[in-house]
Amino acid sequence: MNKFLLSSAFCLLLLSLTSCEDPKKAQILADSLTTRLAVLEDSIDANWKILSTTEKKVITDAAYLIEEVEKSPTFNKPLADSLKNLVHFIPTQYYTQSTLSDSTIDNYDKLVTKVIDNLPRLTASVPGADSSSQMFTQLTEIKNADLHTLSLRGSYEGFLHEYNTIIKEHTELLKRKKPDFKIPTPKPGFAVQ
Repeated sequence: MNKFLLSSAFCLLLLSLTSCEDPKKAQILADSLTTRLAVLEDSIDANWKILSTTEKKVITDAAYLIEEVEKSPTFNKPLADSLKNLVHFIPTQYYTQSTLSDSTIDNYDKLVTKVIDNLPRLTASVPGADSSSQMFTQLTEIKNADLHTLSLRGSYEGFLHEYNTIIKEHTELLKRKKPDFKIPTPKPGFAVQ
């Protein structure tokens, strides 16, 4: 709620300042924009760190669950081997802020989905692994963490959209009023255009 109010107040300030050509107001707007870009940059980076940690934890937890399954005397070994190979391969496919693209996101998501979709079948191959077992609890936690990444991606996109919009709509003003300010380039996001 506070983020919404802050963003709304900032947008109202922008509207009031951009509606006239007064040099003082233009300077105030340029100052506000550079401050807002810095705040957004920090928010984008902080959100990325949380998102990245959460996505990597999903894979780490899946690998741990596979190891737990393998301790059982009876389990689906071919499926376990296949999933183990996938969880070792997935980190090589992880994207960065600068490499976000439809193909990298789709590829990563397909691999993670394949692991998560097959974990229930793997745990079901273990005798005594029912809905009250520790394996089931771990499986539920992995699925919940994976769902949480969608929420984190949404937050990231929100910050990113405002950041990119400021850059696209106010580059000329920033060049005029803040000539020493290095104008950042727009960043790619999950909603890749």
